[in-house]
Amino acid sequence: MKPMKKNKIKIILVTLIVSFYPSYSFANTNLEEGIKMYNQGDYKKAIELLNKAAQEEPDNPTPHQWLSKAYEATFDLQRSMEENEIFQKLKSKQLKNKKNNNLRKN
Repeated sequence: MKPMKKNKIKIILVTLIVSFYPSYSFANTNLEEGIKMYNQGDYKKAIELLNKAAQEEPDNPTPHQWLSKAYEATFDLQRSMEENEIFQKLKSKQLKNKKNNNLRKN
């Protein structure tokens, strides 16, 4: 293969990889920033960011775990319990999937 063609292929591959990276990074940013806001005591902002993170990654239990904590900190115990229930269901589902994957490997 000519050196020029190799460079074009490399550029295309790097462009494709980089184009998918920002969406992943954005999803993590809301979760990370939400946790940061919670730890700083800005529960209203934490709830806003964690709700975005939960929408971006509906199967991820972590945003719901932190939402439960944030709602509890704002004395919204009903929402705190609802988020905790969602967290428990998603975590249980995640553990079952992990167990099933391990069984398939063996």
